[in-house]
Amino acid sequence: MDGTSEKKDVFSRMGGTLGRVREAVVRSSQIGKIKLDSTFLRRDREKLVQKLGEEALNLMLADRLAIPEELSDIVRQIQLLEGKIEAEGRQVDEIMKEGLEEAK
Repeated sequence: MDGTSEKKDVFSRMGGTLGRVREAVVRSSQIGKIKLDSTFLRRDREKLVQKLGEEALNLMLADRLAIPEELSDIVRQIQLLEGKIEAEGRQVDEIMKEGLEEAK
C-alpha cells in the first residue's frame, strides 16, 4: 500500500467512526427528548388526577356525590386533618391577636 492509499483508508475508517458516533449522539438526543416529554406528560397527568380527587372530595363533602365504602376511611382522615389544620390556624390567629393587644 502506498502512502496515499493508507491515508484514504484511515480517512475512510475515521469517516465511518464519526458517522457511527453522530448516529449515537442523535439517538441519545432523541431518547432524552422522549424521556423529557414523558416526564411532562406524567406531571400533567398527576395534576389532573389531583384535581379530579379534589373535585370528587368536594362533591362528596357537599353530599352531591356518594362516598364509596372503599373511600370512606380516606375521606374521614382528610376531614380530621382539615379540622386540625383549622384549629392550628385559629391558634395562630389567637397568638397574633394577643401579641397585638400587648403591643398597645
